[in-house]
Amino acid sequence: MSSEAMVVHSGGCHCRSVRWQVEAPGSVVAWICNCSDCSMRGNVHFVVPAARFSLAPGAGDFLTTYTFGTRTAKHTFCKLCGISSFYTPRSNPDGVAITVACVDPGRGEARLGAGRGGARLGAGGAALGSRRR
Repeated sequence: MSSEAMVVHSGGCHCRSVRWQVEAPGSVVAWICNCSDCSMRGNVHFVVPAARFSLAPGAGDFLTTYTFGTRTAKHTFCKLCGISSFYTPRSNPDGVAITVACVDPGRGEARLGAGRGGARLGAGGAALGSRRR
């Protein structure tokens, strides 16, 4: 995490049954995940420590989880609309990967970082929802 002021970003799934908040800098570096599941979904995410992520009350009732391979990654998605707005990445099992496209629109920004193996991905500009903390 950078030394930039932390803000609270909110977001969730398409049907809005799963809602959450995450504390992160207003500007984050997002990554294109290259695991087989995320590659098929075109997932772009940023990772925060699990302690900075909170589900809205009742949201857990609408979640289910898919695992494969080592079963370390927990691909969580909404039971109703199927959207994976966050998940536990294999590369950081103590963190939560936030799907950039599922963050509510607002004042924040996401930049793409270098992928695994040093592949440069270029600049991004997805809007992120946030409020100063």
